[in-house]
Amino acid sequence: MGEDPDSTQPRPPRYLRTLLQALRSSSEPLQQETALRAAESLIRSQPVDLSEVCQELAKVLLHLSDASGLPELPALRHRALVALAVSCPAPVAQYLTAEFYSPHYSLRQRTDILEVLSAAALELARPHGTRLAEVGVASLHPSTPSPFRPWEEEVRERLKAKTRIIARGPRHPPPPPTPSRFAPVAGQFFFPLLAGFEQATPTLDLLGRDCLLLGALLHTLGVLMQAATHAPIAPSMAVALLDFVWALRYHSSVCVQQGVLFALGMLLASAPAHSLLASMEGSLAETGHWLRDVCVDDADEQCRHLASHALSLLDSTVKESQSS
Repeated sequence: MGEDPDSTQPRPPRYLRTLLQALRSSSEPLQQETALRAAESLIRSQPVDLSEVCQELAKVLLHLSDASGLPELPALRHRALVALAVSCPAPVAQYLTAEFYSPHYSLRQRTDILEVLSAAALELARPHGTRLAEVGVASLHPSTPSPFRPWEEEVRERLKAKTRIIARGPRHPPPPPTPSRFAPVAGQFFFPLLAGFEQATPTLDLLGRDCLLLGALLHTLGVLMQAATHAPIAPSMAVALLDFVWALRYHSSVCVQQGVLFALGMLLASAPAHSLLASMEGSLAETGHWLRDVCVDDADEQCRHLASHALSLLDSTVKESQSS
């Protein structure tokens, strides 16, 4: 009789520490694969010791090698990390944002961190118990099309909704905002990412050779800003993000320009109009002129599109403030 193939198939781990051990078993690729496939569901089951091991598990997942040749590895790793960031947002965000500027990571790993933070923030901002249908691992770069970016589609729809509501005026009182699990931790996701961007190291130079990652960082900050809509800390986030994008608005890289315009659009869509206009009091007219110039003169179609959208939101924000 032949050997039962199921008898050689490792069983999925039922405990977090067993999961950690299996994920570290690089010499046992089948065991590692089985563990990775089980990781997301095990994490989302909220084991009692999750808070104790969440940072260590995030570290193991972030460093998991693609050497096994498993095609689904990036997506499985991403979903497990998002599950961790949603289940233990404060400690996992603390770990990931600190590691983003660590000198010991590749650009791919840093991009993974940004994608996880974006997807987790949007899931936390949704009503409890709902999840993004699919979250994948494509580039955060605004001009990169991908079927694995539903969170960007959601953000785009929110932007359109705000523009329509302001333009037509509300026919009925708006529903009260849904309590957000992201609001209490928004600052822990957001502010550490702004802390070290000017510091060049041998492995990271956002203002120089790694400008593509700077564009992705801007895009992530915009997504985090949108996820923080109605959060008490949103006005402070808006001021910091406005200063950041304003300093980079004439960057020579197209990907950075796209990130600046995307982040500005998110800022205009989500920050309270009165506090936003107070922050922009000295630069409101200049911002409008700059956006109009980009709409007309920029050689990049995506930049022109993003600038047009941001300009529409800026006009809507001014009208909203005047009518309130």
